[in-house]
Formats: sequence, structure tokens, C-alpha cells
Amino acid sequence: GTYDIDGVMGSGFKSQKDRMYDIVRLIKEQSRDGRIKRKDLVIHAAELNIEERELDNYLRKLQDEGAIFEPRSGEYSVL
Repeated sequence: GTYDIDGVMGSGFKSQKDRMYDIVRLIKEQSRDGRIKRKDLVIHAAELNIEERELDNYLRKLQDEGAIFEPRSGEYSVL
């Protein structure tokens, strides 16, 4: 299934929602065994002009809302 990011972001800026969609997509597409290391995610996010600090903020938001989780420290998976 897909995650309803609109529920997470409410009436937030479309660009924030788009970036969060991009991050979830990156985790899905670039993961190995369902997980991606943070360092790899930083590299792929930079290709989308998402800075590391910004990525960390989005990762926290996505975790808080249950869209992603951290099965091991520094690794992310989509629920």
C-alpha cells in the first residue's frame, strides 16, 4: 500500500509533502533487504537537492507519524 502523507503534513507546503514523498520513495527504491543506511540516503537525497539537515527533519517527522522506522540505528525502512 501507499502511505497517506497528506495526513502527516495536514495543510503544509506542497514542497514539503513532495520532499517527504521523495524520501519515502528513495527508501523503497534504494533499500537492500528492505533497509537503507542513513549515509546512502544522504547521498541519494542530495541528488534531489535535499540537504542533510533537512533530510534528518523529514526522517524524524516520518518516524513520528509511523511512515518509516529505524530497525537498526542508522538504517531506515518503510512500514
